[in-house]
Amino acid sequence: MYLGMSVFEILIASGQVEPPLGLIESDLSDNDPKVRDEMIAGKRADAPGVAVFTMCVAAVYVFAAAVPRRPWAWMFSLVMICTTTFPFIVTAAGAIPLIIHWVKPEMKLHFNRGL
Repeated sequence: MYLGMSVFEILIASGQVEPPLGLIESDLSDNDPKVRDEMIAGKRADAPGVAVFTMCVAAVYVFAAAVPRRPWAWMFSLVMICTTTFPFIVTAAGAIPLIIHWVKPEMKLHFNRGL
């Protein structure tokens, strides 16, 4: 999801895609093309920073998938599972069963984490 967001932000920054305006922004800019252009320019200016941020977050998730079986890795992965639900509430449906499985004693033993 984060990689998709970064690609979308790169397309916005390059001018290939028009940035979406929120409901309030659309209402404010419907009758004034100058205001609309200013809002779009501001979103295009912010897009490279958002793209870099989302790429960094995606890199952390890739790292989380490849951590060694060490006691600290269990906690790091649990934090990554929990933080998945914050930006995308849709992922909570998958994260809740994963958290339940993650806190089982067998999983802790897999990571050499004492009970």
